[in-house]
Amino acid sequence: MLPQSIAYPLPSLDQLPASRAPWSLEPHRAALLVHDMQEHFVGAYADGHAPITPVREAIAGLIAAARAAGVPIFYTAQPTGQLPSQRGLLTDLWGAGLGDDTERARIVAELAPEPHDTVLTKWRYDAFERSDLRERLAAAGRDQLIISGVYAHIGCQATALRAFMLDIQPFFVADAVADFSRDEHEAALRLVADCAGVTTTRAEVVEALAAPAYPTAAAAYPRSWDALREQLAGLTGCEARDVEWESDLDALGLDSVRTMELSDLWSEAGAEVAFARMARCASPSELAGVLKEVHGVELSGATA
Repeated sequence: MLPQSIAYPLPSLDQLPASRAPWSLEPHRAALLVHDMQEHFVGAYADGHAPITPVREAIAGLIAAARAAGVPIFYTAQPTGQLPSQRGLLTDLWGAGLGDDTERARIVAELAPEPHDTVLTKWRYDAFERSDLRERLAAAGRDQLIISGVYAHIGCQATALRAFMLDIQPFFVADAVADFSRDEHEAALRLVADCAGVTTTRAEVVEALAAPAYPTAAAAYPRSWDALREQLAGLTGCEARDVEWESDLDALGLDSVRTMELSDLWSEAGAEVAFARMARCASPSELAGVLKEVHGVELSGATA
């Protein structure tokens, strides 16, 4: 019941609708969503033609940029073998869906998730319905969602609207979503720009994700407990008040990418701070020990 051999030129990127939302994409606040890029849904398009060929390339570029920036990546995928009670009203509009076809359920190969990515089971149009996406974003300290995939005026648009209502800022990537037609594609962009989020482009997102996740002025080692708390908060996106002397760094969101950034920051002050040594630290107090070892600094205001 899906259209077949869909082909249309993508909207001109210099004619995107103006977004009412004033938000700017920030790497430490963002997560990327790859929405429904399964063989079943992608198969509705004319292979080798716009929009699907440039959209697949754009999503691949977003994934690469997100990985480089340490931005978490979420995928949605409808399951096979859905019972009528699980599928509900979707059957009336779209038929049986994937049925038991596991090959059609696969996410297209060049966009396939890696083990540390999250694949959410997709039950309805928006990615939040019957999933723990909201909770996962909150746990990671993320309140911005970059939306890519298919179909723009259905699941992608519904997800943007739901994100907005959950106080999560949606960034709708115009050249990384595809639809049934050019008209429906443009209508989705207009709706999101008018009342839910920011319409943007792959190039703009990649540029934003490449920006430092911390202020340039912070590019030095801290000399006080408050400065260390602020630095960790800036890297992980959490609130400084939530960083305690014995907080779990993993729980705060200080992953290997951000630990590498912190190592680079502290090394710029004139002495090399080994990433491997910092990666073994489990708490801010242990990071403070590294500062003492390498720079001879005892943080003022620290409490054991």
